[in-house]
Amino acid sequence: MNMDVCDDLQALRSESVQYVVAPYEADAQLAYLSRTGKVDAVITEDSDLIVFGCERIIYKLDQYGACVEIRRDRFAAVTEVNFVGWTDELLRQMCILSGCDYLPSIPGMGLKTAHRMLRQLRTAEKVIRSVRMDGQLRVPPDYEKAFRRAELTFWYQRVYDLDARALTTVNPVPQGLDISEMDFLGPLLEPEVARGIATGDLNPITKEPIVDLTADASKDQENIALHARRKPVSPWLQRNKTFRPKPSTTPNAKSITNYFSILLVFRLD
Repeated sequence: MNMDVCDDLQALRSESVQYVVAPYEADAQLAYLSRTGKVDAVITEDSDLIVFGCERIIYKLDQYGACVEIRRDRFAAVTEVNFVGWTDELLRQMCILSGCDYLPSIPGMGLKTAHRMLRQLRTAEKVIRSVRMDGQLRVPPDYEKAFRRAELTFWYQRVYDLDARALTTVNPVPQGLDISEMDFLGPLLEPEVARGIATGDLNPITKEPIVDLTADASKDQENIALHARRKPVSPWLQRNKTFRPKPSTTPNAKSITNYFSILLVFRLD
């Protein structure tokens, strides 16, 4: 396990700060915390949080407290683009049409074009059909299927519920929609595994218990000191007093960064 992640978890626990580790994607988990009122705002640099439906997002927060705040209840005040009467569904479809993490855009389809066509036609299906019939932009053969999958991912991605201590979805799944085989929403986990990941006790990649590397490193230092009483420590170790042996089972650091997201639960005054 990445040493920095373990240190962060230990710091949060020592200060009694409530947190949750996202079992799947951090964006979806943050959106769920926002939707259920667990947080007053989300601090991020990712525009996908708008598509996920966060009510209040803080961008470009600096050390002096300066930031850019985006509030969903003020979208109608935007003057550059007309969002009067614009629904969450239309906003989500506009963003997907212009390209998102789950689906590249139709070549040549930007935000302004997607917005204009949706205002005219009102549904993504009609927009895609119109673009395909027009022939000026090339629509991939399986685009409609991929679009539907992206919509489902934004709306029903699996997250962790702090109150129920179990997996749920960003938004309630309507009756008649079966998501049991939709692994792209997040493969189902055993309840105890989901709880272990969310509480920071299990590695979200390997599903193995997280070892407190800080404690292990301290023991290693003690062992080195004890050994030094009987045998001189090498000059390299004398120069590198913060030496910590690297565990042979350390997961790829990039994987940890991508999938192990610590989310603080906070309340703004």
